[in-house]
Formats: sequence, C-alpha cells, structure tokens
Amino acid sequence: MKHAERSFVKDKQFPDDVQMLFCIGAQKAGTTWLFHLLRESKHIHFTKNKELHYFDVIYGKAKQLHEVRINAVKMLAHKLGNEIGAYNDNHLDALIDLSQLLRIYSNHDGNHQAYVSYLLNDHSDQDVIADITPAYAILDRAGFTEMGRIGCAKFIFILRDPVDRMWSQIRMAVGSQNHQAESFQRACEQRARHLIANNRLANIERGNYQRTIEELESAIPLNRIKYIFYENLFSENTIFDICEELEVRCHAQVVTVDKLKTADEVFITSTAGGVMPVTRIDKRPIASGNIGPLSKQIMDAYWQMHNEGKHRDPVKY
Repeated sequence: MKHAERSFVKDKQFPDDVQMLFCIGAQKAGTTWLFHLLRESKHIHFTKNKELHYFDVIYGKAKQLHEVRINAVKMLAHKLGNEIGAYNDNHLDALIDLSQLLRIYSNHDGNHQAYVSYLLNDHSDQDVIADITPAYAILDRAGFTEMGRIGCAKFIFILRDPVDRMWSQIRMAVGSQNHQAESFQRACEQRARHLIANNRLANIERGNYQRTIEELESAIPLNRIKYIFYENLFSENTIFDICEELEVRCHAQVVTVDKLKTADEVFITSTAGGVMPVTRIDKRPIASGNIGPLSKQIMDAYWQMHNEGKHRDPVKY
C-alpha cells in the first residue's frame, strides 16, 4: 500500500537524551539557509516542514496563517474526484501531510503533546530535534517559557543589520513583480517611501531585536541562548560554533582527488562563479554524472540571494 509509510503515532514523549533546538529571527535573516545546511546532518532531525508555526499560532500571533492552512485543506478536499485509480493520489498525499500538521493545534491549556508527537514522527536516533520558525521572535516571555520546557530547549536567535534586512525584504517583494532591470531600483525606492509614509517600518515586530532579547532572556537562561549575526552566519567559524553548541560533530579536512572521485556530490565556489557543481574529474563521472540534489539546492539558494542583491557589489570589467 502506498500510504502504509504515512502512519502517525500519537502521544509520544520527548526523549530525555535528545536536545530540542529553536531557531528564531527576523525576515531575510538567513534562517532558510541554516535550515538547508543543518538538515543535511545525520545528527539533527527535522519534520517535513521548516516552519511549524505552532507557538505563534497558539499564542494568537498568527491566526491568519492558521486560517490559510485550514482553507488549504478544504481546497484539497474539494479537488478530490470520484474516479477510481491514481487520480487522487497527489491530492491525498498533500491532504494527509497538511492534516497531520494541523493536528499539532489539537491540544489546549499548556499540553503540547500533539506538537511533540509531530516533532518525533520519523525520528530515529538523532541527537537534536529542530524547529526553525523565525516568527517565534514575536513571542513574549510566556511563550518562550513554554518553548523552553520542551527538551530543555536551546535557542538560536539570528539578527541582521536592520537597514540591510529591510532593503533585502523590499528587493524580494519588488522582484516578485517582474520589473524591468532599469526600473527595479526606482520601484524599490518607491516601496520604501510608501512603507515610511504609512509608518510600517517602525511596526515590524520581528525587527524589534531589543524587545525579543528582553523577553527571551527573561524566560531562558543565557547558557541556552546563542546570538548570531547574519553578517557572520556564512563563515566556517560560525557553523562550527553552532555545531559545538548542539554537540554535533563537524569538521573541515583536506580532501584527496581519490576521495573526491568516490563522493556523492562535489561542488566548488568562487567570488565570481558562485557555487559550481562538479560532475566529472579526470573525465570520470562523479556518482551518476549529474548535478546532485544538494549541490543544486545550494546553487539555487546562492543565486536567489545574488538576484535579491544580498552582499552584491557590481564589478565593472
């Protein structure tokens, strides 16, 4: 049966020997990049969804998102047909996944059992379980206190220069409207003026770092909080620091050509070329001889950041 692997076990207990990790931050602060990096570790377990939005929903900070998820279930159910056969398979798969996600909200009054059960679904022997939902940064001390009670949780809070973050957010919003290159900068400036005129820049909760820090530190001991700046996030030392905090093994090493030839995937990086997958060495294919899924994922993420203008300075030749 195709759906036999989709069984969902309820009422699981969070293991005593597993570390819970929450990662919070402002928009465009690098949490998606960190998610893609950490989920490649065999020591860290993630659910199918990067952003679970559990605590912000139950504390009334994301009611609209909950409604969106409910409406998505209704739409999927409406798409089901009367045909016999494989017609409904894709819709049913999506319906099962979304229904399981919605089940995390089924408990009340401080009982997070349904959420914990969802976290532990498909968990095997990983040392860390992670929920990277940046929007948790808008919670207050009561929310952070409840989060801290799950697996004696540790927190990573990623901060980014507010001006740089806002421009990145504006460029992403304007870029989605398919402006021509010559009008892109002008459109970005117009959007910035609109936000300023409507006093929306000053009311972005996730950009109020001082408030988040005060609320977080009033609920969680300092030795369970790690602050990271976006500007340093992509350095080797920062990644090593994160792994050390989580007690996850991480190392850098010199790799021989023979080792590269037997690797699952290989890519190289440069300032001008970005992330460049390698499919052959000495005319010999690496694995299947095609660009690997992880290499493509990292390459696509890099060029998305490039197109959004992050840390990009034009060079005239």
